[in-house]
Amino acid sequence: MLRRTFLVTFASGAAAGCLDASDTTATDGGNETLGLRATSDTNGTNETESATVERRYRRCDRVIVPYASLPDDVRAEFDAAREDGRYATDGTLYLLQALDPSVSYVERDGTYYRPDVTQEGGETVLRVAVEDRPTLPTGRTLTVGNGREEPVTAAIADDGRTVAGPEVVEPGAITSFRREVVGTYALRVRGEDGFAETVKWPVSERYACPTVAVTDDGLDVTMEETTLEGCW
Repeated sequence: MLRRTFLVTFASGAAAGCLDASDTTATDGGNETLGLRATSDTNGTNETESATVERRYRRCDRVIVPYASLPDDVRAEFDAAREDGRYATDGTLYLLQALDPSVSYVERDGTYYRPDVTQEGGETVLRVAVEDRPTLPTGRTLTVGNGREEPVTAAIADDGRTVAGPEVVEPGAITSFRREVVGTYALRVRGEDGFAETVKWPVSERYACPTVAVTDDGLDVTMEETTLEGCW
C-alpha cells in the first residue's frame, strides 16, 4: 500500500496550540480591576465599567466549570441568580473573580448556564441564562488528508445531519473543517469505489485539533487529549 509522504507532514504538530486557555489568570491575592458591562440607570446615566476589588479567588480558565466545584459563596450567588432571575450586590460579586463570564459556562446536572454581569444603579447584577451547547473561544479544526489513489468526499454530521461538506479531496490533497460548538460530530468519508468510513469527532476543551489520514485500510486518527485540572 502506498502512503503519500504529505500525510507525515500535515499530521506533525497539527494539534499544537489548539487547546483553549484564558489569558485572564489572576493571582490568589491582591487587587484587580474587573470588567463590568454598564447599563443605564433610571436617570439615564451610565455606571462605571470597572471596579477595583480585593481578590479572594484565582480566576478559572476552564470553558465549562462544574457547578459542584464552585466555592461556596460563588455557588450561592449562582443559585440566587438561577432561582430568582437575578442576584444583585453593592459589594463584591465573587463569581466575577472566580470565572470570566465572556468565556466560561457553569454546568449543573447536564445543563449549561452562561453568566451575565452588569452594573446597574450602583449594584453589580448577575443573571444566568441556559445555553443549549457551549461555544469554545478558539474552536477546533479537523484536518483530513487523502492518502489513497482515488478521490474521496469528506463531510461532517451533527446528530445525523450534515453540517459541513461534502468536500472532494483529491489524492495527495487535504481539507479541513472547523467547529466552535461543543458536541460529538461524525466525519464521513466516501469514495466512488465503495470506500466508506465514519469516525467520531469530539469537540470540547479536553481534545485538541485532530488529523485524519485516509488510507486504503481506513481512517488513521491522531488527536491529543489533555487532563483538565480543578480550579480551586
